[in-house]
Amino acid sequence: SSLGNGAAHSHQWIDMPRADPNSHRRDQPEVDFASFVCVYDLTDGPVRIELAPWSDYWALSFYGDDGAAFFTRNDRESQTHPIVFIARASDRTQHWPGEAIVSPSKRGLVVLRRLAPTIERFSAAQDAAREDVCALTPHPETIR
Repeated sequence: SSLGNGAAHSHQWIDMPRADPNSHRRDQPEVDFASFVCVYDLTDGPVRIELAPWSDYWALSFYGDDGAAFFTRNDRESQTHPIVFIARASDRTQHWPGEAIVSPSKRGLVVLRRLAPTIERFSAAQDAAREDVCALTPHPETIR
């Protein structure tokens, strides 16, 4: 697995540093976005991704443990307060309170990008991220 043994960092959002427009490289986050990453592990059940409201553009990208993207969602395709569950093929998802997607691997990561072209909007994106959820949720059907 290309994710290594990152159990200590699973199921929590990690802030990516703000890109420096003067030294931007291809492997850094885009300058106009605040980026956050959450590593997930489905060993003990589904993982819930829930985003705090954000008035500007945002995008979620889901990656399997091979690094290939398998699902995306953005503000134009979703409600303003999306709830997405990452599940295994064996999980029964019909009564879950949100969108359920099946991961191609047991582990993977989710990348959240919020449009934040100024220092002030970047700070606001970090504040919003404190309300975002990336959590192991063994019984999603009980969430209302």
